[in-house]
Amino acid sequence: MAWERITELGTQVNVASGNLSPEKTTTFYNPKMCKNRMLILCALTAVVRERGREKVEKRIQKRMRCLDAFGATGITGLQWQLHHHDDVEVTVSDINPESVRNMRRNCILNNLLAEDNLSDGKRLEQSNEMMKEEREDVDRLHRGGTGVVVIRINESMNKEVAETHCEKVKDQSDDGKNEKISNVATSSETPFSDNDSSRNDGTVTLVCCDANLLMRQRFFDFIFLDPYGCATPFMDSAFSNISNNGILAITSTDTASLYGKCPQVTLRNYGGQVAKCEYLKELAGRLVVAAAVRAAARCNKGLEVLLCVALEHFVLVILRVRRGSGQADRSVQEVQHVLHCRVCGQRKFVPSTLTVPNSMYDHLSCTCHKSAPCTAMLLGPVWSGSIFDAGFIDRMAHAGVELRLSKKDLQLLHTLLEEATCSGPKSLQMNASLPETKAHQTTMEAGQKRGRLVDANDLSNTHDKRRRCDENQGQPAFYFSLPQHSIKNMDKPRIKTFIECLRMAGHRASRTHFDPEGVRTNAALANFKAVLQDASTPTMK
Repeated sequence: MAWERITELGTQVNVASGNLSPEKTTTFYNPKMCKNRMLILCALTAVVRERGREKVEKRIQKRMRCLDAFGATGITGLQWQLHHHDDVEVTVSDINPESVRNMRRNCILNNLLAEDNLSDGKRLEQSNEMMKEEREDVDRLHRGGTGVVVIRINESMNKEVAETHCEKVKDQSDDGKNEKISNVATSSETPFSDNDSSRNDGTVTLVCCDANLLMRQRFFDFIFLDPYGCATPFMDSAFSNISNNGILAITSTDTASLYGKCPQVTLRNYGGQVAKCEYLKELAGRLVVAAAVRAAARCNKGLEVLLCVALEHFVLVILRVRRGSGQADRSVQEVQHVLHCRVCGQRKFVPSTLTVPNSMYDHLSCTCHKSAPCTAMLLGPVWSGSIFDAGFIDRMAHAGVELRLSKKDLQLLHTLLEEATCSGPKSLQMNASLPETKAHQTTMEAGQKRGRLVDANDLSNTHDKRRRCDENQGQPAFYFSLPQHSIKNMDKPRIKTFIECLRMAGHRASRTHFDPEGVRTNAALANFKAVLQDASTPTMK
């Protein structure tokens, strides 16, 4: 069997070549989920910085207990340990014993100790002799099978460093053996040397166990759920023992059900319904949050949504857990249906009530139902609250700079931050664009606001009454697709130009990562179309 050595964000792992799916290999690695792991690392970095300030104030010495519940190769947990070894206690689990053995080899590859709970939970005493034997084992695996050594370096090292690393391996392989070496290199960080046996960045706990069982047995402050498919079977266990103010990150890869291609599976797994519409990706993210809210409420816990991301291959939500039945009740009240007009695209959240309304169409401002019957759909129930925390995403963006991420990754974080703030007119944007350091200083001086830290967006509330009203209304829900509302015989404006037109008209507007042609705004559909009409130009024949 040929093995590939992959480097991502400064972390090396060995995986079997041709790892197409978890069913076909025990060392499954998905390169398409690189952005997902990047976002998780930035989120953990933001939380570590946040906890660091609390440690200074409260003189707390306890490290964060972090769990990667579906380790596979262990690359996510190893990234956490390498970047935050003084602040975290990392546990990586997998139900497959062979995956755990490979994770142990990957720990040694990155000069980490492995506390192996594979059988009796006893700590492995890794002496120098044992470390040497394990390194030889890793070397044999790396050179075994077909004799092909493949080094793939993913957006984590610059090209010069990567070529030097490949030449080093090539010199080792030319010693009496005819082996092929291929490399793919793009990135900005130096890999860890295999020969640096003196380096030790900490200990990673490896557990061969069912994720549900592990989460019910131990307490954690940060949990990452990334199963192959739907994550709802693991939500109850995740909320059972997670700490107050703990972070739960959920990645769902069952996009067929989330995007409405299998409606019966959507209803079975998430207890809601979705349909193809212009804001489908955001609807999918809110559906996952709604399922998490119901699971948390059964454990008398409420949720705050810090981030919701839906890219091509996955949906990621990052949640902060608040303990208490009152918090749970408030979160459950935010789970509502969406009334969607299939004719004009108008949408409105409909709260659950005991009484039957005279007409559901009264919630919509359009009159499409008067000209044709059954023009609206009742979607959800989904989360109706905010899906972004601007202060948290701001800290993630600063973490991305510290981690020296690629320009594309930094641009994604910038887009998320812009979407979270969703700025208004020019006079309001100046208040919203306070430097992060000054904002955090003001936050610490302001102290607590209703039990949570005041984020950067709330700082301008004391300076601008109009901004305070906008913040009380919350972030604009959903977005409009510009091509879908384009006017016949008119050329639509550029996205950037149109956003400025909306802001000049007194509305909040921004790009959205959900759709490159989408605009998030608090403008009503009629106002949106009116501004689009003015900003469009006649088509030249």
